[in-house]
Amino acid sequence: MDVLLQNKAIKLNRDAKSGKSFIPIRPIVLSGDNCTFVCDARLSFFLAEEYVKAFENSEHDAYGTMGC
Repeated sequence: MDVLLQNKAIKLNRDAKSGKSFIPIRPIVLSGDNCTFVCDARLSFFLAEEYVKAFENSEHDAYGTMGC
């Protein structure tokens, strides 16, 4: 993901303690299949696509909801 983000000219922030990079987003709602966050517009479609892929690959019950 770092390479894709670098191509979008987004500088990833690094955690001071661990040195790991993190994606610059501000989560608003993260619950079940609901996900709302604020991010740089240049990342929006990429992050939305990655979220949908992850959601599609997760386990769902007979009603289409995610199981815990």
